[in-house]
Amino acid sequence: MSEWIKRTLAILLAIIALILTISAIQAVSYTFDLLRVQTGVPVARVGIVEDIPLPEIEEISDIEKFYSYNKSLDVFPNGLITSSINVNNWQSYSKRISVVGSFEDAYLYVRAEGGEPNKNLKEANWASIYVLFNNIHKTDWETNSGHLLRKLSLIPLSEKDNYTEVLYNLKSIPLTHIPYNDNADPDKNANWFSLINNSNNFDIGGFISIENRYGKILKMEIRYKCKDGSDCYIK
Repeated sequence: MSEWIKRTLAILLAIIALILTISAIQAVSYTFDLLRVQTGVPVARVGIVEDIPLPEIEEISDIEKFYSYNKSLDVFPNGLITSSINVNNWQSYSKRISVVGSFEDAYLYVRAEGGEPNKNLKEANWASIYVLFNNIHKTDWETNSGHLLRKLSLIPLSEKDNYTEVLYNLKSIPLTHIPYNDNADPDKNANWFSLINNSNNFDIGGFISIENRYGKILKMEIRYKCKDGSDCYIK
């Protein structure tokens, strides 16, 4: 027998041996997995390396989600000064919006100052952010409107030196009453998200609740994400 044939046979035998070894390992692994399922008892695999668990994917924060959503509604593009409105006339501090499509997620962001320009609300006693949301075909504004409870904001350390900012998911907006007390529990948690997914015309607005002093909403914005296949919008 020639050397070439001998080498070829040796290679073939080595390949067959490798295939048999791999098949045996797979069979043993399958057997132990079956035992685990049937008995519920962990079984050590002799000579087999356990599967290494994949590292957990770290979830992004709510503020990161908020800024990642590229669709938005700016309620007061020029801001809103409380002293320039009649708080007893909700039409003076709200706007009518149209809602179309299906939404996957949405957030409400408000940045405000009170007492005097460039001051946060904490420094102005009892100052609070009042928000209004109302289905124009119903009179449900009392259910979905109230004073935002700042301690439950999704933004940590929300009291800055020169303004106050808060962030809430539209599925749970904690509302309280006046006189404002940041240590209180919410009177209710309004679900604006459910409303925008089930109707199409609303009044939305707000103002700084503060007595005989300056207050301004610098920014009031809803950012949102559409469900796959839906060209949703709020405008």
